[in-house]
Amino acid sequence: MEGLRSEQKARAGFYTATNIINESIKSGLLVDVDESFRTGQGKADLVNYVMDGTIPLSKDWDKGLSSSQIVSKAQYTLQVMFLGIQLEIRNQVTIKPDAVKEYNKIRDIYKKNGGELEY
Repeated sequence: MEGLRSEQKARAGFYTATNIINESIKSGLLVDVDESFRTGQGKADLVNYVMDGTIPLSKDWDKGLSSSQIVSKAQYTLQVMFLGIQLEIRNQVTIKPDAVKEYNKIRDIYKKNGGELEY
């Protein structure tokens, strides 16, 4: 029974996150962002972030990569997190406790490796 409740809670979170993203797309909120966040993997990464804080990076994601690869991966992830946090605030969804800490950590790695955009 506990497993069923856990699954139902996960599904509810997924549907809530998906609805937030879909409504944001429909209302034009995501018009000015990269097209990839309105479809495919970008949309899936955004849904996962809003649903449970999952970011599209592995634990040691920056190990063994060149600076340009690190900047590329970090920039994409920062975009996912930034959009996700904005959508959470707009829709009164609780922001995950470690979100700001994780965001700052990735932003610092991004900057250290030559990332130039401001996040």
